Amino acid sequence: METCSKCKCNLQVKLNEVTRINYIWQKDYTTVSVEMNNTKIRLRELEKQFEVANSLNAVLRTENLEMRTYIERSNEKLSNNSSNKEYQNNFKDELEILKQQVNIYKEDFEKEQKEKIELEVKLKAIKKDLTTSLKTIDKTKEEIDGLRKNYQRTRSEKEYILSELKRLSSCRLEDKTFFQKELVERD
Repeated sequence: METCSKCKCNLQVKLNEVTRINYIWQKDYTTVSVEMNNTKIRLRELEKQFEVANSLNAVLRTENLEMRTYIERSNEKLSNNSSNKEYQNNFKDELEILKQQVNIYKEDFEKEQKEKIELEVKLKAIKKDLTTSLKTIDKTKEEIDGLRKNYQRTRSEKEYILSELKRLSSCRLEDKTFFQKELVERD
């Protein structure tokens, strides 16, 4: 690269600075893109877990309703057949087992509800992180565009100065003094 000892601008320094900043922003942009992709993958996983929890919740509700219906019918049969002691005892044992199963289903249902709420909270947090990441990416893109424009402007200035220097080197000595004054006045 040609440099002019009389030129007071530091184009090479400016160019190096813009190149360094561009490298840093590109590295940050790549990191944010990877994080965003990982967040999207985690979001899909949580959505699948959420769907499975909802499906299991529906199954448990159905089974719970069936058990309650069965218990109610069993209670009716018990009250109708009060004369048969053995039948009542078997039925009571079966009823106790069914009550225990209902309690187990109830506990499972409550556990699923709690997990569902936790998944919803995690899903909201991931969506918020995703939104923040997208905003950061947009901001980074804008900054990179600004740096590219600055780089192009600096490059154009450099090319102009180099062409002026070449033109000046071909001029006579007295003309050089005139053009040097002109360049100083532009700065």
